[in-house]
Amino acid sequence: MGRKIMKGLKPGEHKDMAMSFGKYKGRLICDLPDDYIFWLKDQDWVKDNYPELLKQLDIENKFRNTYKK
Repeated sequence: MGRKIMKGLKPGEHKDMAMSFGKYKGRLICDLPDDYIFWLKDQDWVKDNYPELLKQLDIENKFRNTYKK
């Protein structure tokens, strides 16, 4: 699936990256369920080892809270 444009973001701020591990390996962040995004954002090992993933999860979460009501 995926999303080509996320309004309100600066060019290069959003990368529709695929998960490199876990249950959703190979799936784009924009296709992940909300509960998995919340769970990942709360994990210390994600915060410590995957700063770019955490940044993209925050952007995706912000997008969902803004545009998907």
